Amino acid sequence: MTAVVDSCLARSGLLEPRVTAWDRLRTDGRALPKLTVVAEDRTTPSFYEWHLVDGRIVFTSQFDGEPMNGISNASMPVHRKPGDQPVTGSWTCATLGGSPTDCVTGSVRTATFAPETALGDGESYSVQVNPEGNLDVTDLAGNPAHPQEFYVTAE
Repeated sequence: MTAVVDSCLARSGLLEPRVTAWDRLRTDGRALPKLTVVAEDRTTPSFYEWHLVDGRIVFTSQFDGEPMNGISNASMPVHRKPGDQPVTGSWTCATLGGSPTDCVTGSVRTATFAPETALGDGESYSVQVNPEGNLDVTDLAGNPAHPQEFYVTAE
């Protein structure tokens, strides 16, 4: 038996669905012992968590449980608000287990922006994910993150 699922609803990965086959009179239901789901990942990454730690902006990817990559100063620029002044600094990235990984090509779960100069107390900053003209931040299947802008205030 083959079931076709609309591609917008299909998710790749380990799934544990229950399927029961019934006889024509619906008197004898039997669980099927094995089900294989083949689907491409088309789920757009979503949800991020931001916070400040020791003067650094820490970005944690929730991405529906998926890692991401493509993080750079171009794909996730930091600006001081108001005035939209660029903040110079660099991103470092880590895996789910906390091991260092390449921000552009690695399996990133946490990215930390370290500014070259200290963030000003009480000043507001924005971090843009995939600003206009850039779709580099993706999950590992290549689905781009929705362009978003997040704000933090230095303390």
